Amino acid sequence: MKEGKKAHQIALLLGVSTASISRWRRLESLTPLPRGGSKPRDIGVDILEYVKNHPGKTIAQLAEGLPIKRTAILQRLHKAQYTFKKKVTPTKKVTP
Repeated sequence: MKEGKKAHQIALLLGVSTASISRWRRLESLTPLPRGGSKPRDIGVDILEYVKNHPGKTIAQLAEGLPIKRTAILQRLHKAQYTFKKKVTPTKKVTP
C-alpha cells in the first residue's frame, strides 16, 4: 500500500480477502479509520442544559421549545445516556 497499490490488488496477490487487508492495515497503524455519517448540526442551544432547566416535560413538549425534531432530541439524549421513565399512576382494580 505504501507503494501505491490498492487493497484489492494486494488481496489478489496474497490470496486473501480485502477485509483481511483492511484489518491488517488497521492493526498496523493503530489509528481508527474515519467513520461515515453526518455530524449533528449546531442548534445554538445545549440540549442537556435545556432538559435540566425544564424538568418533567415530555419529549414532545421539549421539541416545541427547540429548533429540532423529536427524533433528533431523542438521539442526542440517548447518546448522553439520558432516559425517560413513564409516570406511574395508581390504578383501581375493577372486579366484575
